[in-house]
Amino acid sequence: MIFSVRTPTNLVEEIGAGVTASAGDPDALARAIIELEATDPHLRAEMGVRGCAAVRAGYTFDALAAQLEVVCTSVARTSEHGRAK
Repeated sequence: MIFSVRTPTNLVEEIGAGVTASAGDPDALARAIIELEATDPHLRAEMGVRGCAAVRAGYTFDALAAQLEVVCTSVARTSEHGRAK
């Protein structure tokens, strides 16, 4: 996997599931493609396994819905406490 997004966190790098290229930099993306293609096939397979495991653990519809529910519940509680009675 090639990660090329401006974001404060880089899950691909954190879990070792691919390579990173600077967002908006076509030359960096080209270098990342070449780097990934030159990577040992067994290592690429391991990266794929790590990436799939991460997605299954935290990025399925059910997992994301549960995270959204926590955020919405927290916001609702916060707004209830701030309301004048």
